[in-house]
Amino acid sequence: MLIVCESWSRSDEIQEKCPARRARVQDGARELRRPTSTSRDALVPRARTMRRSFSSHWPILLLICLFTGLVTFKPSEPFLVAFLDCDKSISPHNVIHAVFPVWSYSYLGLLPFVCAAAELIGHKPVVILGAACRLITVLLLLWPMTDGSVMWMQLSQATIAVGFAAHPALSAIMYRGLPREAYTQGAGLVASTGVLAEVVASLLGQLLISQMHVQLYVLMIMSAISTGAGLLVALLLPTRQMPRPAASLHNLLLLPNEE
Repeated sequence: MLIVCESWSRSDEIQEKCPARRARVQDGARELRRPTSTSRDALVPRARTMRRSFSSHWPILLLICLFTGLVTFKPSEPFLVAFLDCDKSISPHNVIHAVFPVWSYSYLGLLPFVCAAAELIGHKPVVILGAACRLITVLLLLWPMTDGSVMWMQLSQATIAVGFAAHPALSAIMYRGLPREAYTQGAGLVASTGVLAEVVASLLGQLLISQMHVQLYVLMIMSAISTGAGLLVALLLPTRQMPRPAASLHNLLLLPNEE
C-alpha cells in the first residue's frame, strides 16, 4: 500500500512539474468522455443498403415465403394418427412401430443424395420434386385403395421424406438469390412464415374438429389443396441465380483441377 501511494504521489509531482504532460492527460480524459457517433453513422448506410436489397429482391423472398407457408399449412397434421386409425383402419401400434420409422430412416438416407442432386441438376428442380412428393403423400392418404394397407402408408412416409430432404435446396435458392446483407433477415422471415402457417393450420384444424365437427377427411383435402398450391408456386421460383461458389460440389465433381 505504501508503494502504491508513493507511486501516485510521484506521478502527481511529475504532472505539477510538467504542465504539458498534464494538459495531454486532461485532453485524453475529455476524449474518452466524449460520445462517439462514428458507429452510429456507419450503421445508417448499412440500413439503407439493406432496405434497397429488400426492395429489389422482394419478389424472390415473397415466392419463397409463400411456398413455405403453403406446404406447411396442413390442418390435418395434428390428427394424422387419428386419421390413420379411423379412416385408414391402421392400428396405432402399426402406425408407431411400422409406419412412422420409415420416415426417419428414409430422410436420413435421402438427405445426402438429394442435396448432391441439388448441386448437380439445380435447386429449383429439387424443390419442385420435393413439393410433388409432398402432394403424392397426401394423395396416397386420400386414395381409397390404400385403406388398411401398411405398405402404402410406408410408401407415403418415404415420399414425404423426399419432401423434407429437398428443403435445403429452397434455402440455397434464397442464399444465392438474396444479397449477403439481406440473407439473415430473409431467412428469419421465411422461418417465421413456416412456423406461423403451422400454428394457424393446427388451430384451424382443432377449431373445425371441436366446434364444427368436421370430418378428418375434409382436413386432409384442405392439406392437399394447400400442398398443390405450393407446387404451383414452386414452378415460379427463379431458375437463374448468383454465380456458383468456386468450391461447390458441382465444380468439384465436373470441373478438372487447373494448376
